[in-house]
Amino acid sequence: MRYGRIAVWSPEQPQSSFIFRAGADLPAAELEPAVGVEQQQQQQQHQQQQVGVEAAARQLRKIFSEKLGFTDQEIVALAGARTIGRAFKERGGSCSFGYGDQAASKYTKSSSKMWEDHSAGCGIAGGAAWTRNWLTFDNSYFTNHMEAMEDDDLLWFPMDAALQADPGFKPTFELYARDQAIFFRDYAKAHKTF
Repeated sequence: MRYGRIAVWSPEQPQSSFIFRAGADLPAAELEPAVGVEQQQQQQQHQQQQVGVEAAARQLRKIFSEKLGFTDQEIVALAGARTIGRAFKERGGSCSFGYGDQAASKYTKSSSKMWEDHSAGCGIAGGAAWTRNWLTFDNSYFTNHMEAMEDDDLLWFPMDAALQADPGFKPTFELYARDQAIFFRDYAKAHKTF
């Protein structure tokens, strides 16, 4: 896998298939936030979660399928990168956890054991992650989604719920939960395309 983007291209090196412009309608993580057990229960009681999931699925397809040409399978594969992701209050307000140990979730403190070998050290402490071991690239985003939905220190947004519940996304989500090797293969293809 090659990281980074090509800023200059030539006839031998094709231009990227898309360019984000300012205000390019990137998916809003906080469409009816679904973080934490209490919020999830309230949403379920008022049937808001399903509305949020449907809206999130439509938005994902609008951005990634209509604008960028990705299939449902590629959208789910790319979302699996959240296994190593974090969100910060200061970078969009979609979570309540910010920079530094004082504002970190219990999994993103500098003393947290988030590596596969359970060693400490995370660089900049803070924010919140989708998985406990958020510095280990694996399929835990798919296998541990129930834990993320129930733990106030982990993230789970309607965008994530849409991938797990929408009829077009769900089969791929479940496949990646069962088979990490297939997730790795599909992620690498989609990442290269992206």
